[in-house]
Amino acid sequence: MHQPIEKRLRNHFPIIFNQTNSVDPQEYHKEFKTFIDDAISTSSPFLSSEATRYQSILLYTSLVFAALFFLDIKHFKIVDLEIAVSSKMFFIYSLFIILICVAFFSKAWIDYKRWNLMREKNSYSTGKLSELINLGLLRKNIELHYWGKTFDMIGERYQVYNAALDRVMTRTKMAPMRSSASFINIDDIEKIPELTPIIEAKDEWLHDLDSVLNEASTAFQAECEPIFIHHEEVKNDPFPFGANNSYDMIRAAYEKTLEPWLIARNNLTDEWCSRSFRVDTSSQESQMFEGLLNVHKQLKYMRFMYISVEIILPIAFALSIAAYVYISYQQGLSPP
Repeated sequence: MHQPIEKRLRNHFPIIFNQTNSVDPQEYHKEFKTFIDDAISTSSPFLSSEATRYQSILLYTSLVFAALFFLDIKHFKIVDLEIAVSSKMFFIYSLFIILICVAFFSKAWIDYKRWNLMREKNSYSTGKLSELINLGLLRKNIELHYWGKTFDMIGERYQVYNAALDRVMTRTKMAPMRSSASFINIDDIEKIPELTPIIEAKDEWLHDLDSVLNEASTAFQAECEPIFIHHEEVKNDPFPFGANNSYDMIRAAYEKTLEPWLIARNNLTDEWCSRSFRVDTSSQESQMFEGLLNVHKQLKYMRFMYISVEIILPIAFALSIAAYVYISYQQGLSPP
């Protein structure tokens, strides 16, 4: 008897009961493709041809400087001019390498800032994709929020059954189980235009549900009235005929009117809890955010490797060669 009610509840909360996705897959794949295209364009080498030329000059000059020392060259000619390798020449050459390093770094820095501006321009796709996932997460949280309200609303009708039992028997009173989870501030979320219709529909659903549950409570109380009268008659009869079966009769009325709602609610809650606390699964939104984060990590690593290899390494190599050769020559050390 509870299956139609369970289906009705499930249809009003399709996201948390896995009947639909919180994010439209087609829209997500479209935005993700745009994001990947922008990521590819911003991950391309950003050094200009002019900066690359300075890089080549820096490496070539450093290798020549190293060759003069390691090959133990004493003299070399430039056209018809013979130049002696001396401490003064090494000093001037070292300064020349430093100047080329400064020029190359300046060009690379300008190219990097220009590339950063282009990356900021293309960051719209990242924001659009994050917004899409966030809206999906909010849709799910809205359903969880209203499922908590539905849970409590159905649970409150159990008190009608408790009140009926209290009239025919003495027993320990039980407090109703309530949902204590507060997933979102619904007043703030309602201000988001894309989510306002969803919240309005859920509010209307709660109003309709309250009316249906009130009808079920009224039907239960109507069936209990003759039972209460019968119970009082048996209770006041000094010679009652047969056992007082008021509890069984109230239980039967409860199973007919209110219990299907409680069973449907509990079954769906168990289903959601079982899926939510499963260790080997993660939500659709978490997987989407993880994919977005992985792309950003890869871009960051690629950017680090490019800057290290194309900018930092050439400058470090040139300065190391200049310092090693000049200091070694000053100290009179021989080439290894």
